[in-house]
Amino acid sequence: MVDITAAHWWQPSDPDKPLPGILLKDDEHGWVLQLDGTFQESVVPDATTDGEPIVVEFGLPDTFPILVGITSHGLLISLVDCQVLEASFPFAGSRGSLKVWPTLLIYDVHFESADDFRLASLSIRYSNLDTWVATSGFSVQFGPNLYPAEVKYSIPESIEGMLSDGLIIGVKFSASGPSVPAVTNVHIVQQSWLTVTSTQDLLYKDLFRHINNLANFVSLGVGEPLIPLEMTAMCTALDRSGAEHSVRVRLVSNRQPIVASSRDVPHWDMLFTLPDIRFSDLVTAWFLRDEALQSLCDLYFGTLRSPSMYVEHRFINMFQALESYDRRTFKPTPEKIRKHQEQLDRILNAVGVSDQRWLKQSLRHSHEPAAADRIRRLANKLDAGWLLSNEDITLAGSLRNYYTHFDPEVDQRLPLKKDRYRTMHNLAVRLRVLCELVLLDAIGFPKDEARNRMQKTRRVERHLVT
Repeated sequence: MVDITAAHWWQPSDPDKPLPGILLKDDEHGWVLQLDGTFQESVVPDATTDGEPIVVEFGLPDTFPILVGITSHGLLISLVDCQVLEASFPFAGSRGSLKVWPTLLIYDVHFESADDFRLASLSIRYSNLDTWVATSGFSVQFGPNLYPAEVKYSIPESIEGMLSDGLIIGVKFSASGPSVPAVTNVHIVQQSWLTVTSTQDLLYKDLFRHINNLANFVSLGVGEPLIPLEMTAMCTALDRSGAEHSVRVRLVSNRQPIVASSRDVPHWDMLFTLPDIRFSDLVTAWFLRDEALQSLCDLYFGTLRSPSMYVEHRFINMFQALESYDRRTFKPTPEKIRKHQEQLDRILNAVGVSDQRWLKQSLRHSHEPAAADRIRRLANKLDAGWLLSNEDITLAGSLRNYYTHFDPEVDQRLPLKKDRYRTMHNLAVRLRVLCELVLLDAIGFPKDEARNRMQKTRRVERHLVT
């Protein structure tokens, strides 16, 4: 357990009422702040003449938008969105106590309010990012017998693209070291960061949303969810004289990531890496992709981040992602709409008025294709017969129907129960890859190139169960 003792903590709106407290880390919540006091005055009830007890009502907030503090070493800290976990009320000389759980910790700066928590840039380092970036600042020349070896290093230039709202998003590099003096060893570590920069300070949540979107793009190439490892930002702060200046600060997210771990992926197993693509063009296309893709992205990336999800859920999520996308994008031809309406009118005109009302309600979705037909249409559009055969799609449709609207007859068309979960897993893998083909197509990857990359990296075979 790591403790950081703070000399005092206070609410920015009331700096004259500081409280002593300790910021410490526990296994359940991460960082918690234990305060000796509640920011409220102690209450001593007045005596009564009739001997009846006096009821004193207390009320403590459920959250504090921001608390700020200075550690015993003079370090500035701001705690954002602090939820109250435990509290004891001030009474008869006691100041009470609070135990609060901040959502975000920001080191080296104070903010006056939650609305004042604005940043000029945000940078996050992720798992698997260094391998995906595949960019080195090292230059090494070896002698005839390995030595002498000449090593040079310079930090690579940033790789950036501009979004339609004027934000600059990209990859930046940092390096730690070398140690000085370099006597018997030299240690330099290069790291890659996803970064978003604005010309004006923006709310943290707005910048984080853009970086998370870029991380999803990288995750598509990696084939695994990205886990945030470290976070820094640039913001505007006031010095002791009241003048504004830019400050680099360190941020710590105090919520456990959805994905606790992710496997390390070698670059040859990645669908694409940074050197494989035109970063500015593809990232711009990624951020401008059609709104119809949103539900597919939500289900695809949500499932990717949940590796322990039951196979039934993974299968249904991937099927639903594709089905919802087709529903938003498929438009039948006017001729097909006309023929369907004519057929519907003939059926309705052949029955009485009361039956017409019942039929209209029953047939209100008769123009909708079957779920399996939607998957089949997407597979045909993307030339993905190599991925999903007609038999695969028919079976996937039956499995989907079995879970969404159970019918004993459907159960008879499915594999035996001892083989069903393996079948469902393998179909979920193929449906996941079809989702990836949809996403690649949406940002401009040619179909042949997307197929070749899938097959070269064995995107399907590596996840199938025999």
